Amino acid sequence: MQLTTFVHFPMMVGLIIIAKPMIDLLFYRKMGEYGVIFSVNVPCRYALSLQLVNLDILKLKAAQTCFFQLTLIKRVLIILTIIITYRWD
Repeated sequence: MQLTTFVHFPMMVGLIIIAKPMIDLLFYRKMGEYGVIFSVNVPCRYALSLQLVNLDILKLKAAQTCFFQLTLIKRVLIILTIIITYRWD
């Protein structure tokens, strides 16, 4: 967990700082507004990596009931997010 945090956190901060210039460079200026979306998505991906490490720990400790409940909650939230944001393409 410490190694994951030690590696991912500085990368996350760096990506947030260079998000707009990177989008401008890679996809031209017409897609520059996606830099904001990218900046919001980076911390979410960081949280996802921490969640995956914690789920692996639950699997190792044979806490199958807790693992199942967390997976079920995650999938329900994903489906709700898709349903809510579907109208915005």
